[in-house]
Amino acid sequence: MDGKLLTFLLVVCAASNAVALKCHVCAEGGICTDGDIGELQTCPSVSGFVANQCAKFDGGISGSIAGAEISFSGVIRGCNLLPENFDAPPLQCFSGSEATAYFRNIVEGLVPDGTSIGDGLLGITITGDLCYCADDGCNGVGSLKPFLWLILAVGLMHLLLK
Repeated sequence: MDGKLLTFLLVVCAASNAVALKCHVCAEGGICTDGDIGELQTCPSVSGFVANQCAKFDGGISGSIAGAEISFSGVIRGCNLLPENFDAPPLQCFSGSEATAYFRNIVEGLVPDGTSIGDGLLGITITGDLCYCADDGCNGVGSLKPFLWLILAVGLMHLLLK
């Protein structure tokens, strides 16, 4: 009986990746206003791209991109759409200088010729949290807890093996 239940759980977990992910997306280009968590939407299917994660940014960005000054403070929620051959971010939150460094790596990875963009083209500072998760609606909560699934899985396995 336990073997059948475990097999069933493994099949459900494997099949869940085939279902389109639903993320909270705010109306104005992902920018949320007045505590809005956005609308739960199915992530788009775009040829050459994969949307298998939700993203949430909560904080501020300031600096310059290619000489253009930018400044933003607020919350952004949406689907994380990446090229098929691009490594997806780990399911975790990056904060402050760690978020700045990670964002720089993402942008450099997307530059077609693979050259470093350096501080001259991307001189930004992030103050806040940049988070990635992979469950339906996971970016709609106040703070993402990306390891909650691991805690639940360990608890479930403990019950099954008991």
